[in-house]
Amino acid sequence: IDLSQNTKLEILSISNNLLSNLDLSSNTSIKSLGLDKNNIESIDLSQNTKLEILSISNNFLSDIDLSSNTSIKSLGLDKNKIETIDLSYLTLLSSLNLSANNLSSLDLSLLSLLNDLDVRINANLTCIKVDSAQKFAGWLKDSLAEFKLNC
Repeated sequence: IDLSQNTKLEILSISNNLLSNLDLSSNTSIKSLGLDKNNIESIDLSQNTKLEILSISNNFLSDIDLSSNTSIKSLGLDKNKIETIDLSYLTLLSSLNLSANNLSSLDLSLLSLLNDLDVRINANLTCIKVDSAQKFAGWLKDSLAEFKLNC
């Protein structure tokens, strides 16, 4: 799918397709992106700096670089193959779903606005780094995973 001419596009949902790759480098106005239930293994979102809502659930991502996407408030990456992820740039993040991945570590300590979290079904995730000021009551995790100040 060629979206290079749709430069003013702000909302894009192309879920439930067989997409394996997508070039969004020309779509710098996108604020909301939904790519759930596709065949995406990697994606470059470095030019999409206005993203606030991102959902790429049910794909084949093993990692993702979100260092340029500092405006993200809601992030859904559940049901992928993600092993590690750097969320330190996402200080506006309030909702995060990383359930059903292959996470072995997770640092949430810089996410002071985080309200909703689901990291269940990550068998190797035993320690989730948090900050003492965070209120993690209601956050969802497996019983083997613990919230700790140091991991």
